Amino acid sequence: MVILAASAGIAVLMALMPSVFVQYALPFADQWYSHLSPESQDSIVRLLRVLIPALAVFAISTGIFQIVIGVKRKKSKPDNADS
Repeated sequence: MVILAASAGIAVLMALMPSVFVQYALPFADQWYSHLSPESQDSIVRLLRVLIPALAVFAISTGIFQIVIGVKRKKSKPDNADS
């Protein structure tokens, strides 16, 4: 029961994170970014163009790995049809 409550709490926090990010972090980042030189802005954009897809590939491959491990674990565990 405690795990269920903790999971629900984490889900609520994760649902609120985008609004908190938009409300607080984006104005700060916009102000910081606008004071940079054009060369620095360009290098940050190039870095993000590489970093964001790399993180997406990492997240997807990690998810696939977790699914494969779960399926292997389920297949290797003997079925307990009696219990």
